[in-house]
Amino acid sequence: MNHGDEQLIKKIVQEIEIASNMMRGKSLEDFTDDEMLKRAVCMTVINIGNW
Repeated sequence: MNHGDEQLIKKIVQEIEIASNMMRGKSLEDFTDDEMLKRAVCMTVINIGNW
């Protein structure tokens, strides 16, 4: 694995950790009822997809 690949994986893991922290203690119902939370978590997924 080259350095660029390692950096990419680190960024992806960071985004996953961000989404995980936002969802900590939340239920599926909490997620679906909270528009701001949905948008925030979805943005982290978009960030991953853009790399």
